[in-house]
Amino acid sequence: MIMFVSFTTFILLTLLAASLLMTPSVYKKSNYLLALLFVLLASQMFMLTLRFWSQNMDAYGLTSIIATAIGPVIYSYVSTVLVGQQFGRNYILRHASLVAIMLIIQWQPLHASVLKDVLVLSSLSFYSIAVQKLILSNQIEQNQHNKTAIRIMRFVKLLAVFLLVMTVLDFIIFFEFLWADTLFSSVGLISAISFLATISLAATFIVLNRNQFVAWMFATKYSPKPAEASDDSGEQEHVIAKLKARVEGGKLYLSSDVSMQVLSEQMEMSSRLISRAINQCLGKSFRRYINDLRIEDAKKMLTDTDDNVLSIMFNVGFESKSNFNSEFYQHVGVSPLAYRKMSRQDT
Repeated sequence: MIMFVSFTTFILLTLLAASLLMTPSVYKKSNYLLALLFVLLASQMFMLTLRFWSQNMDAYGLTSIIATAIGPVIYSYVSTVLVGQQFGRNYILRHASLVAIMLIIQWQPLHASVLKDVLVLSSLSFYSIAVQKLILSNQIEQNQHNKTAIRIMRFVKLLAVFLLVMTVLDFIIFFEFLWADTLFSSVGLISAISFLATISLAATFIVLNRNQFVAWMFATKYSPKPAEASDDSGEQEHVIAKLKARVEGGKLYLSSDVSMQVLSEQMEMSSRLISRAINQCLGKSFRRYINDLRIEDAKKMLTDTDDNVLSIMFNVGFESKSNFNSEFYQHVGVSPLAYRKMSRQDT
């Protein structure tokens, strides 16, 4: 019975990974990474099935090495997203050494397999705790205007859940021989595996729902344009007044989805009229007008708060760190971190 449940879960996770790879999405890289994680989890379930079948402690040796490797990979990704930390040569060498030790132990006699299991459990437990701590201590403030920040944080938390699931699963694998002879333990193991499958289904449902944004993008792009209005000087002043009330008064510039098309629909004016009014009355392009407002808010946040640069970037409406740094440098003449340091030295 236990072999049937674990093997069925393996098939389920494999199908989920294949579905993610074949599903069209504007977030292909996230889909590929998540599909890879499901494949790794499926391989753990398959090797667990082999262990129940052959009673062989070395049946899941390769996936033990993979499980040891996946923790640092997820930690590196989460750390880069939240705090912008890049890992150098020493970190990579330490991690490579750990994997090399796992390979050496894999080729040793059966009595060494306990040490291998201990290394797997220690590595997964350490990185699972480290990722959870990193998320809690560097939580990005999820600005209601910026849906990208919310989606990224959901994906980061999904990776953290996956790492936790890997840890729990390997603890189950380590102790399953102690439980195999008792009805209570068998029921507990089946419940745990069913729980893992439920988490996988829920995670996949969340990720696949992102495709609704694709439908929204098409609907916005091909929606009919409002009627053209006259563009004399008096009309342009009226457009600018209405523009500032919408964009500055309503903080519309903080939205990562703001565009000339969205603004045109909300103001019920043509995009050509709005663009011409911005060019002639403000002396700048629409994109420059929006980014100037964002940079001014970013300057205030850098001076008045201790939020990290990535959090500030999302809060003012930018989606790309390189774009934010480039715009900030062009507007201020220094990087965001340098500006924070200079402004606090002056006070």
